[in-house]
This record gives sequence, C-alpha cells and structure tokens, in this order.
Amino acid sequence: MWNPTLTSKSATLGWGSRESHANLEKHDVIPVKDLQMLMEDSEMLADVKAYDAAKARLEAGEDELIPLEITERRLRGEPALRIWREYREFTQEQLAKKAKVSRALIAAIETKRKSGSVTTWKKLGAALDVGWEQLA
Repeated sequence: MWNPTLTSKSATLGWGSRESHANLEKHDVIPVKDLQMLMEDSEMLADVKAYDAAKARLEAGEDELIPLEITERRLRGEPALRIWREYREFTQEQLAKKAKVSRALIAAIETKRKSGSVTTWKKLGAALDVGWEQLA
C-alpha cells in the first residue's frame, strides 16, 4: 500500500509498514513542495485521460454535447420535450408515430396540461435519442 507521510518541510514515501515488511526499511524523503507537484501532475494526468475518453465517445457517436441553444431555451422555461423535438426536426405527429404515443399526449405535455408517465417519457426519450431524464 502506498504510504506518504507529510511533515512540515518534507515527505516520507514508502510502501507498506515496518510491521508488514520488516526487511524493507528504506524510505525516500522528498520536499513537500515536490510531493505536492507530483500529486498535481497526477491529477492533471487523470483529467487528460478523462478528456481523451470523452472525446473518443463523441467521435464514436456514443455521446453528444448539448447545444447552447437547448440550454438557453431550457433556462427561458420552455418545455424540454418541445426543445428536443424541434432540435431533432420532428413534428408532433412524427414523434408520436416513432414513440408510439398519441400526438394529443405530446401536445398536452408540451403545453404542461399533462405530465406524462415514466413509460411515456422513456418512449419519447428513445424516439428522440435522449435520456428520458433530460425530458421530464
């Protein structure tokens, strides 16, 4: 187990403890400033790996960025279903057919006259290729 020990000006780095590794008593001492720099570099590397993974998912079509237009419309209070339906260039009738729900239900949800069941939201989300949670 990695076992860093910090003092005010230096750090002792080693593996395990004396009890578990009696024959491994050698430790290296480095300044705390250097340890902090190593830790920051490690965090940066983790961030770069996460960025690369996200970029690969985008390039493979496994993920997409939410356009600013959608975010702005949501902030103005427009119904998410209408925003995503229009963004995907569906009419209410086309979406109803693809999601296997009525056009009247879509209209009622978009005008906030009905809330829709979880089953309905899942059908709509699948038809729009959006997580249903983003619509509800």
